[in-house]
Amino acid sequence: MGNFGVMLRKTLEDKGLTQTTFAQSVNADQGFVSQVINGRRRPPLGHVETWATALDLKGPERDAFLLAAHLDHTPAPVVERLKTLEAQQGEPRDQKS
Repeated sequence: MGNFGVMLRKTLEDKGLTQTTFAQSVNADQGFVSQVINGRRRPPLGHVETWATALDLKGPERDAFLLAAHLDHTPAPVVERLKTLEAQQGEPRDQKS
């Protein structure tokens, strides 16, 4: 399951929504939503804004949701490089005197 699928499943659970109820609210097929949650399909980038709105996501929570959707479409080597760069940002830099 991709990170987005995990996030979507948790968000639905936190909001007390079923996959069917959510799918109906965004005019999607419940089977498709299930496939996205289980990592068999990627989230539809043309619709994730609508999904975030339907879930009433705001601020950092919305940003994380949208980012996760885009990262599910990003090639694995690029994602790994991003993780490496993020980790390096937390490391102290050599200071030359």
